[in-house]
Amino acid sequence: MHFQNIARFLKEFEIEHEAFLLKTEVYGWNAWSILKKPLYNQMRIEGIYKDTVQNNKTWKRALNSFYISYLYIYKLVISSIFKRSNPFFVSFNGNRVDVNSNEQYINPFIDPLILNSIEPNYLYFESFGRRKKKKGAINYDINNDGKNFPLILIEKFFIKDIQFKNVANDIHEKLAEFISKNGYENSIPKLLLFRILKRYYADYLWQNILLKVFKPKCIFIVDGIPSGLLGAAKRNGIRVYEFQHGIIGENKFEYIVSEKFKELSNKMPYPDYVCVFGEYFKTLLLKSKFWKEEQILVLGNYSIENRRVNRKINNINLQSNTNLKLLWATQPSVHKDSCNFLTTLMHLHFNAVVYIKPHPLEQKENLEKYYQLGIKNPNRIILLDSQNSLLDSLTGKHFLVSYHSTAILEAAALGFPTITISTKQFPCGINSYLMDDFSDIIKVIENPIQLKEFISLFYTDKNKYDFWKSETEKIGSYFFKDDYFNNIKAFTEPNN
Repeated sequence: MHFQNIARFLKEFEIEHEAFLLKTEVYGWNAWSILKKPLYNQMRIEGIYKDTVQNNKTWKRALNSFYISYLYIYKLVISSIFKRSNPFFVSFNGNRVDVNSNEQYINPFIDPLILNSIEPNYLYFESFGRRKKKKGAINYDINNDGKNFPLILIEKFFIKDIQFKNVANDIHEKLAEFISKNGYENSIPKLLLFRILKRYYADYLWQNILLKVFKPKCIFIVDGIPSGLLGAAKRNGIRVYEFQHGIIGENKFEYIVSEKFKELSNKMPYPDYVCVFGEYFKTLLLKSKFWKEEQILVLGNYSIENRRVNRKINNINLQSNTNLKLLWATQPSVHKDSCNFLTTLMHLHFNAVVYIKPHPLEQKENLEKYYQLGIKNPNRIILLDSQNSLLDSLTGKHFLVSYHSTAILEAAALGFPTITISTKQFPCGINSYLMDDFSDIIKVIENPIQLKEFISLFYTDKNKYDFWKSETEKIGSYFFKDDYFNNIKAFTEPNN
C-alpha cells in the first residue's frame, strides 16, 4: 500500500471518527495520538499488520541480557551522583548520520547544537550507539544500554492489561467497520493496538524514573513523537524541543495535527517546540492551527548550510560540447520503476552519464540490480557508494533526477537544477507532495523520452539553463533558512 494511500486512509478514519477518538484515553493519555504514527509506519513496512506477541523466546532473550542490563543501569545511577545540576538531555531516535572529515559519525540534526553550544553540560542519551562517544556530563545510550529488559519487566509485572485491552478493542471495532465499509484490503489485529499502547506506557514509566533522577533543564530530541520520553517530560514540566529530521508533508502525523486535538495537547506526548528547517515548514505546520506560532522555531539545516559556507557544491556549467552528468537519487518504494525508466533511457541513446546515488535504506537486491544496469551500460551508468552523502555526490553534476525524493529539495536548496518524475500518486512529482506548486522551478517529466527532449533544450540555449539555476537558488532559503550557525547560537543562549 503506497504511503500516500496509507496517509489518506488514516486521515479519513480520523475525520469520520474524530469525536470518538478525542475521547479515547489510556491512563490519562489520548490513545489515538499514541497509535496513529506507529500504525502508519507499520503499514508502510508490512502492508498488512502481523500479530506481535511477547512470547517466551522474547522474554528469555531479555532475561539472558539481564546482567548486562543491570550493569548499565547501575552505571547510570552512579553517574547521576556526579552529574552537573540541571543538565541538558539529548535523545536521537532517527536513522541518519553523516561522516565528517575525521571519519566520525555525525548526527546532522543534534550534534552541531551540542558541539557548538552546550557541550559539555548535557546528558547524551541516544539510540544510535555505533559511533565514538562524545564528551558530556554522562554518556549513556538510553535506548540500547539496558532499556529492553526494564521495559519488558515493567510490562510483565507492573502494568495491568485491562485498560489497554478495552481501549484497543474499542478502536479496533471502529477501524474494522471503516475498513469494511470503504473496501480496504488491510486488516489490523486488535493485539497490535494493545501492544503499541502498552509499550508506550511502559516506556513512559521508565523514562519518568530517569527524568526524576536527572532533573534535566530541557530535552532536545529527534523523531521522538510519540515516545514515553516526551510523555514523561510533559508530566514533569520539562521543556522539549523536537528537531525536524526530514521533509514534512501531510503524511507526517507527528506534525500535522487536527485543530480539534489542540484542547487535548496536555494529554498527548508531543513537544513544546518544533525546530524546523525553513519558513515553508513553519507555514505548513501552522496551517492546521494545532500549533501556536511561537512553538515553531526556524533554524535551518546544518548539512545544507555547511555546503553553502564551504561552497563545496558547484554544478558545472553546461556547454554544447559538455558530457552531460546526471545524478539519479533512488527511492526503495519505486525501485522497479527506476530500473525500467533507466533501461528505456539507455535504449534512447541518451547522450549522458547517469550516476546513481542509492538511498541509505536501499535493499541489497536493489543495489545489485542497479549494479547490473551499470555492467550492461559501461561508462553510461555508474553506481555510487551508498555511504556517499547526497550533497557530496552532487559535485560536478548538471542535474538531479528523482521521483519524489527529499533529495530534490536538498539539491534545490543549494541552487542545483532538479527534475522530478510524475507518478500516479504524484502527478506533478514531488510538487504534488508540497503545499505550494514549484513545477516552474522543479521541472516535471513523465517518461524517458520527455527527459531526453527536455535536457536537449538546454544544449541549444545555454541561457535557459543559467536562468533555471538562478531561479532554483531563490527558493533555497524558503525551505532551508540561511545562517544556520548564528541561528543555533541565538537559540541556545537563552537556554544556557
